[in-house]
Amino acid sequence: MRGIIAGCFVNINIIIDGFGFKDKYLLELISKIDQKLHERNSQRLVEDDVISTSQEETISSTSKSESSKKIFIIHGHDNVEKDILQNYLRNIYKIDSTVLASEIDKGSETVIEKFESSAQECDLAIAILTPDDKVFKDVDGKKSSYCQPRPNVFFEIGWFCGKYGRKKIKILVKEGTKFDELSDLKNIIQVRYKKEISECYPKIIEFLKENGKIIVL
Repeated sequence: MRGIIAGCFVNINIIIDGFGFKDKYLLELISKIDQKLHERNSQRLVEDDVISTSQEETISSTSKSESSKKIFIIHGHDNVEKDILQNYLRNIYKIDSTVLASEIDKGSETVIEKFESSAQECDLAIAILTPDDKVFKDVDGKKSSYCQPRPNVFFEIGWFCGKYGRKKIKILVKEGTKFDELSDLKNIIQVRYKKEISECYPKIIEFLKENGKIIVL
């Protein structure tokens, strides 16, 4: 629209010159209007650049973390599910995570020392509970069995609950995983999935938002 108006004034100026009109006042008026249009166009271009930059900053701020600390991933034998979760956090939300087995050994430290050192760099934890160990029971002659997570999973969950509180850990439980003997853990809210850990993504996103790892502006 501004271009059309500017073009009209240019054409009027040409017509006036063509017919030989030499009204000084009219020519000056047209010149001032043309100058104002030029100034307004320049100002709008600057405003458009500012808006564009602001939008880019908003988009880039989305999914940024308030904290530079990582997320500790607790897991058992199911490395596939662990890798899928790590890639999801890194590729979609640019969130780094720590897995104990991937951390470099420092000197002659023990496993527990390595765990504590790695865990100190994290402020959240996601635990993947899978049916890794088969447990056999014999109660009053009645034999039964079930599959439970690895012992290290229980220990690491307890450590994080004690260090940062239960709200800083999200527990994901795959179908077929039982831990009936651990009544304290049973009472903690869990996210259960049947086959793939991607079934838990909506709850994981909620968890990350609640703890400032994902910020949507």
